[in-house]
Amino acid sequence: MILEEISKIPKDRTVTYARVVVDFRPQKSNPNRVRITAGGNLIIYTDELTTRGAALITSKVLWNSVISIKGARYTCIDIKSFYLKTPMKNMNI
Repeated sequence: MILEEISKIPKDRTVTYARVVVDFRPQKSNPNRVRITAGGNLIIYTDELTTRGAALITSKVLWNSVISIKGARYTCIDIKSFYLKTPMKNMNI
């Protein structure tokens, strides 16, 4: 950002920093990893910050229903960047 852009930031907003993390994971199919994390110590957000997970009994019912059906298939995915571009309320404190 240039100085003129910085001066246009609303006074009720907090600016944080980005940290670039570079890693080499030889056991992965794509071993070169780059990610950017935000400086969470400067972020003020008063709503819930966690995502609720399923209870263990819910997982067991799901897995049992899959293994009890002959020829059933099961897929599990890990969603990356789940919150990327998620609209959030402006929490003016």
